[in-house]
Amino acid sequence: TISHGHGEEGRRLLQSPSLFGDEGTNRNLAVLKRALQGVVNVDGKPQTCIGEIRRFCENGQVRHALHSAELLRREGQGLRRDDLYLLLQACTQSKDLAAARHIQSLLYDSGRYSASVLADHLIRLFTLCGSLPDAKDAFAKVLKPTVFSWNAIISACTQLCEPFTGLLYYGGMQRKDVMPNRVTFLFVLKACGSLCSVNCIRQAHNDIISKDFDADVVLCNLLIDTYAKCGSLQEARCVFDMLHPHTDVVSWSSMISGYAQHGHGLVALDLYEEMQQEGVQPESTTYVSILKACGAVGAIHEGRQIHEQISIHGLLADVVLGGTLVDMYVKCGKVKEARVVFDSLPFCDEVSWSTMIAGYIQHGHGFPALDLFGDMQRKNLKADRATHLCVLKACGLVGALQEGRLAHEQIIEGHLDREVAIKNALVDMYARCISIEDACQVFNTLSNPDVASWGAIVSGYAVCGQGVQVEQSFRKMQRQGLEPDSMMFMSILSACSRAGFIEEGCRYFKCMIESYNVTPSIEHYNCMVDLLSRAGRLDEAKTLLSSTPALPSAIGWTSYSSASKLYRRNHEAHSLHHTSGGESAT
Repeated sequence: TISHGHGEEGRRLLQSPSLFGDEGTNRNLAVLKRALQGVVNVDGKPQTCIGEIRRFCENGQVRHALHSAELLRREGQGLRRDDLYLLLQACTQSKDLAAARHIQSLLYDSGRYSASVLADHLIRLFTLCGSLPDAKDAFAKVLKPTVFSWNAIISACTQLCEPFTGLLYYGGMQRKDVMPNRVTFLFVLKACGSLCSVNCIRQAHNDIISKDFDADVVLCNLLIDTYAKCGSLQEARCVFDMLHPHTDVVSWSSMISGYAQHGHGLVALDLYEEMQQEGVQPESTTYVSILKACGAVGAIHEGRQIHEQISIHGLLADVVLGGTLVDMYVKCGKVKEARVVFDSLPFCDEVSWSTMIAGYIQHGHGFPALDLFGDMQRKNLKADRATHLCVLKACGLVGALQEGRLAHEQIIEGHLDREVAIKNALVDMYARCISIEDACQVFNTLSNPDVASWGAIVSGYAVCGQGVQVEQSFRKMQRQGLEPDSMMFMSILSACSRAGFIEEGCRYFKCMIESYNVTPSIEHYNCMVDLLSRAGRLDEAKTLLSSTPALPSAIGWTSYSSASKLYRRNHEAHSLHHTSGGESAT
């Protein structure tokens, strides 16, 4: 017979967060004790509390369940294994670190910590809560860790950014003669991949072979992926070929991704064609990798075919895939097609918007980039660091000083103005907009300007015709142990070309070679040809084009040709083009 007496009052107290506060503790416990008198089950434990623990766990009320468990402990009653497991499961849902620690103390007091299954679950719980020290402590208290215990701690280290520690645990597991299983190797390979250590991968690979797991498709796929991501494409391909004909879409996708990631776009395209011939249906990740390969090698024809396949399979709603498709067209120089795709996407995230804006910038289209950024803001989408860098570049391209200042304000509001790359971009933007005072103001906030910082401010001085400041900046740089490099002189020459400062440009070109021992590249020659051609000094431009260490590029030849037509010297342009073989202009 069950006596109810104070049962309802006891239940209300169990639901009170202040049950175990300092105030009224004794009174509360006294009421609960009376409520539980006579309410016992066959093993002598209060049935009401057990029922409350289960109910609270099922409802996700971990703290209330722990209140009930704490009452049992204070009454000298231990928890059953099933009840502890319920608490662990409920806490897994809430990821409550304080509650997890409370459960750990209950496990110790119950004398059930030696039950490895509960301890393993506790390690995984601390991992979910993001506390590696607690996970390590939980593992250390397991008397006889099983393979599942070792797997749990290796996984914890890998997930919580200590992959090397995870491999140390793997070594300890071997010294304890605990036989690893396939799950162990999944975690070990992930740790090796995080370290990007090919030697570690090879050791794990040897262990996989010695333990007869080398026919496991999932493990082999992870081996392919890990080798490939770490740049060991030959070993990745070896595993791939050995797995064939048991390769699946993951195997193919991992291998294609590896080739695309490491600059072997044509090989990736060949492998993709082979995959199709074998009748393996690509998935979204496959398409992402092969589109990157198309963009890298400018394979627009193949890219359009893949676009068609994606549309047929209804995958354009995939945000990552849609953004990659836009990027492919941009990298192939098809900005208009990229915009058509962008406008047709069902949903665009911030990355897709940034990709399209960056595409405009890469091809010198400043105004469309700024218009698109305005659309992005009207949709209340947050611009990231990369987008802000593109917007600053766009403002500099078109001389949009007002828009640049607005972008600067947004950067400050987003707390991005402390980054050196952002500050350099701001200096460059203000310099290009002929606002040297603003450029100097930002430059002076740099505690340790790098070569790019100096290049931006020096270009600003050059475009404003402040040659003295250019020379002073060179000397200040050298006092800091920095030397003007090729890129800096490229910026200076470009600035002089835009501003029409012919003599200054020629002087800096000579200074670059004679004073700073910087060997001019084709880009430097192109810039000087453009500078001289714009000024009508065609004889000097022709001499410079003829003296380049390699064939003149399309840019240099086009600059000279355009100026020649302007100054009625078409025959010289044709003659020079014929002399160079006509190759670089096509």
